[in-house]
Amino acid sequence: DNQVLHANYALNDVVIKSALRLIELEVTINDKFVHKQRADGLIISTPTGTTAYALSAGGPILHPNLHAFTLVPICPHTLSNRPIAVHSDSQIEVTVVQFDEAQLSFDGQFQVTLEIGDKIIVTRAQQTISLLHPSDYCYFDMLRNKLNWG
Repeated sequence: DNQVLHANYALNDVVIKSALRLIELEVTINDKFVHKQRADGLIISTPTGTTAYALSAGGPILHPNLHAFTLVPICPHTLSNRPIAVHSDSQIEVTVVQFDEAQLSFDGQFQVTLEIGDKIIVTRAQQTISLLHPSDYCYFDMLRNKLNWG
């Protein structure tokens, strides 16, 4: 009913999922209809989060310097429903169309129960953070080690 029921921040990802069955979601980006999808859920990830849950669900790895979000379906019902990346200035709106039990989580730490018709709006925060690394840190070394690349 056009009320904000919950607001939160996430560094890695925002996940919409159903614990029991498929969930049907309608996705728009910048007020443009993208698709309706039936899947176990949807992961909206920042570059920082692309090497975690989103990667496990088949999403791409984004370099941390990119200003982007990825939308990664979790076990989509159709093979043509693939991950996409959009600019981080985008407004992503996901409407819950159908589900048995659906939840929204932020970095896997906080969960909100969803109802049919709920809209989840994801935008980049105005605030930024700085991540500190040792002076000899190399992103690609980290990927090689984390993913056991040769």
